[in-house]
Parts: sequence; C-alpha cells; structure tokens
Amino acid sequence: MQQMLLRRLGTLVCLLALVSSSAMAQGASVEMFMGQYTPTQDLFQVTRAGSAGTYRLEGGSSRGGTVALNLNSRVGLRVSGGEFESALKFTPAAAGSITTIPADVRHGSVQATLGLTPGGESAQPYISVGMSYASRRGEAFVGQPNASSYGMALGAGVKLRLSAFAFSVGAEVLDYSASYLVAGRPPRDFIQRDILLRVGAGLAVGR
Repeated sequence: MQQMLLRRLGTLVCLLALVSSSAMAQGASVEMFMGQYTPTQDLFQVTRAGSAGTYRLEGGSSRGGTVALNLNSRVGLRVSGGEFESALKFTPAAAGSITTIPADVRHGSVQATLGLTPGGESAQPYISVGMSYASRRGEAFVGQPNASSYGMALGAGVKLRLSAFAFSVGAEVLDYSASYLVAGRPPRDFIQRDILLRVGAGLAVGR
C-alpha cells in the first residue's frame, strides 16, 4: 500500500515538474546515452544453514535517453531512462556452484540540476538531485510482487553545448529499497545503491 502511494505521488510530482518546467524553459536538449550500470548491494541474503548465500543483480552496459530543460543559465531539469540485460546471481556462502538467472533492468530518474558555472557554449559542471526508478524484469523476477522501486537519485557531471549539439558525461547514484522473495524465507527489504556512469550526445535548441 505504501509503495503504491509512493508511486502515485512520485508520478504526480514528476508530471507537475515537467509541465511547469516546460513552460519556463529557455532551452532544451535530447540525448542518447551509453553507460555502465552497476548494482553494489545484495538483493537478498539467506542465512539458513545448508543454503546460505547472497542474491545480487549483475551490472551491464546500459543504453537510454535523456531530455534536459534549461530554466536559466544554471538551473535545469533532467529526465532520463535506460535499460540493460542483467542476471540474478546466487553466490553460496560455502563451497558450491554459483547460479545465474536471466534478468533485465529498466531504470530512470527525474532530477533538478544546478550548474556550478554559468552556461553557454562551454563545459559546465553540474550537480543534481531527484527521484529514481528501477524495475527488475525477466525470468529471475517472474512472480515477484515488488519488482519495481522508487527512491532518491544523486548525480554529478559535465555538459557541453556546441551550436545545435549537446554532449554530457556524468555519474548517478540510484538509492532505493528493494525485496526479493525466496521460498521459505520471510520477505525483507534491502537498501540498493546502483551506480550509472554514462556518456551522452544529442541535439539542443534554445539557450
């Protein structure tokens, strides 16, 4: 119930931010990006004797897109989304075979950005904060009731505008809570901190 309420509230906030930002935007850019997405935390831990071990999603090469709105020379809004093929890996605590199950992850974020220097046709470093989204799919998550999560996103990077072309390089941390149901074990949430390193290029209009 709380997760559903958070999803609806987050969606409403994002829509309101997009509508208001679009009306005030002085410029915009659309980029395609490529990057490396790396989950850094276990999705589930089993401590029962004889089957102890950890479940963790493997990282992979992510592809996606970003829409950025410039509200002024420093403040803006970035909306991004991507997807990559992954696998859920079970690593036993004692000697034993490691097993993997195919999966894929869709991820995204809506973040307010603050440029650390004035904008223009030069490189501008920025920091960002906002809301993150991660959806775990594929064979590994068939029948899982809580395969999507919302949380916080933090980022930093450098963006560059050259005439009608936009370029960026950056890093994002997606922080959220997730659970994975294992037969015979009570459900438990684990904090996830996924890292996305990306490089993007696209087109820009306005200032």
